[in-house]
Amino acid sequence: MVTFPRSRRASRGDPGFTLIEVLIALAVLAIALGAVLRAVGQAVNMAVALKERTVALWVAEDRLAIHEIRGDWIPVSVRDGTGQGRWTSVALD
Repeated sequence: MVTFPRSRRASRGDPGFTLIEVLIALAVLAIALGAVLRAVGQAVNMAVALKERTVALWVAEDRLAIHEIRGDWIPVSVRDGTGQGRWTSVALD
């Protein structure tokens, strides 16, 4: 049976990590943090897009409610306005 000499660290009984172990751990952490930051960035972009779509839906529903209450449906055409932001209403036949 072949026996290998013990490393100096093992023979001294020093607890701790070697430089290569620390560097590998830091590389793994850097890769993981990069993935987390990318996911957070995508979540923020999706939240902004969802907010814009929600506001657009509210404006559209408000405009429809106004027309329904007044009973003055817009003619078949396109109109622009700036009530709660920029909007365009399209009435189709």
